[in-house]
Amino acid sequence: PTAKRSIDFDALSPASTTDDRHHARKDAGKVEVAFNDHLPLAPPADRSWVTLSSAFATNQTKPYRYMSQTLQQRSDALRQRAGSMFDILVNKYGLARPGAVGQPSQASTVMVGRIACETEHGRMNDKSIVLEGMNGEQAILDVHNLPSFAVFPGQCVAVEGTSADGHVILVQRMYSDAVPPPMKTPREELLAYSYGPNSRPFSVIVAAGPFTTADTLDFRPLIDVIHMVEKAKSDVLILLGPFVDAHHP
Repeated sequence: PTAKRSIDFDALSPASTTDDRHHARKDAGKVEVAFNDHLPLAPPADRSWVTLSSAFATNQTKPYRYMSQTLQQRSDALRQRAGSMFDILVNKYGLARPGAVGQPSQASTVMVGRIACETEHGRMNDKSIVLEGMNGEQAILDVHNLPSFAVFPGQCVAVEGTSADGHVILVQRMYSDAVPPPMKTPREELLAYSYGPNSRPFSVIVAAGPFTTADTLDFRPLIDVIHMVEKAKSDVLILLGPFVDAHHP
């Protein structure tokens, strides 16, 4: 028999150090592990050919204060993202114009919304699935006619069915594949970037948080990462959370 081994995930996550220790460290920029270190590093470039695109029109391109949004701003952002995903579902499956959740309908009608649980802190099951529409109204989903389904709270879906009283929707079909088509770079651009006269290796830097010290919120470690990126002139920087340690006082 194989012995089971427990993993302490807290031990794997790096702990934040104090601001004084961070400032006084002697090994800043030290390389701990290198893969294929016999290969030369990509030289810094004057400009990057990389452009970032998204299927959703909610990219944040203007300055904003992190974690200081109002409830109204959060609600508006969720509605905008959900609206984009609903458009994908309707266009992908050629669905009819969606009706309003909470309105009685004897004829089969398409309704879109986000999945929620009937009770705030209860466990979701096939008897407690609720559809919350863009109008804020909710209706219980009766899914016993579906051969199979898989949903989670917050998921954007489109359902097709009838609702005699507006409070319960007898679901006949459910559409939940709101994944947009993957972004693609034209073949000519890839060839020019890789084999053109100004071709060079593609440089990506990935940094994982937390990006604060244990006793301050001045994001000094994040500033260090930014300085390194400015020096390396990388094409892409990917930041992974947590930005703030979960145990930060």
